[in-house]
Amino acid sequence: APRLSLRSLVDDLVPDRRLAMAVEHIAQGADPRRSPAALATLPYLMETFGRWQVAGGMRRLSDALGERAAERGAQIRTGCSVTEIIVRSGRAAGVRLADGQVEAADVVVAAVDARQLYAELLPAPVGGRVAARLQRRRPSPAVFTLLLAVSGGPAGLAPHTALLSADSDAALDAIFGPEPAAPSDPAIDVYVPDDPALRPDEGTRAITVQVAVPAHGPVDWSAAGASGEHILTTMAARGLDLRPNLRWHVVRTPHDAEQAAGVPGGAAWGLGIGTAWDLLRRPGNRTPVKALFHVGSSSYPGPGLPLVGLSSMIVADLIGRA
Repeated sequence: APRLSLRSLVDDLVPDRRLAMAVEHIAQGADPRRSPAALATLPYLMETFGRWQVAGGMRRLSDALGERAAERGAQIRTGCSVTEIIVRSGRAAGVRLADGQVEAADVVVAAVDARQLYAELLPAPVGGRVAARLQRRRPSPAVFTLLLAVSGGPAGLAPHTALLSADSDAALDAIFGPEPAAPSDPAIDVYVPDDPALRPDEGTRAITVQVAVPAHGPVDWSAAGASGEHILTTMAARGLDLRPNLRWHVVRTPHDAEQAAGVPGGAAWGLGIGTAWDLLRRPGNRTPVKALFHVGSSSYPGPGLPLVGLSSMIVADLIGRA
């Protein structure tokens, strides 16, 4: 039913509230109390087909794409900030870099957040209307991440362990409510990849801990001293204490994500998903500007690596073969 929320569907089909919480948790980045029931396909897909990982880490995927692009004649330039998409006679004609250099192009593909694209990179007369509409959309949550190097530690850890909150509604209110705050009793995801290439050394495991939190802005994540100690303490209280075996750790806050990737607020899923209409009204891959296309988590069809890959495939088909 298009008007049914994920919470309503799960309550109808799953009598055990603990199992229901686990199903809702898989649809991260959305409030199950308001988000569409269609998101129930996510736990179905994971249970049916499993969760895949890239051997050697996600960096290998970008490396492989870069190598393939180079084989086809592409020239990849990094460290070049784009400050403007040049539009002439209603058509994208290239980009202007931070140093003032202009790169002419027949086609421009933007892989930035939609709010950046329409509010910052396009001239106001061109992107203003879409930018105003996007400003009314709430950004998705962000992620607070701990990168841990653990020596020894508990045996038999699954590749993914979800440590759910005792009060899921309170945790959701902290993220999606009118007064965003860091959840005091958050749901915690622990990832332990079984990949020798990701281990710092023979006796050490790399463990990633992630918590969904409000984006930077509604909550100030720029303050120094964000250590993640509360998360490690909460994990210990739920039966997974990694502190005695912790060799070192690195903290990545939503502010860090914003600074590193340029994504406003460090929003991990682009634009927020409140209702079924939010899924359908994501900015399209074909923009109002001729020869300008848009890919990424804030464009159609949505966030997450599989859907971002689909957006790239859609744009490739729209552009046609080189």
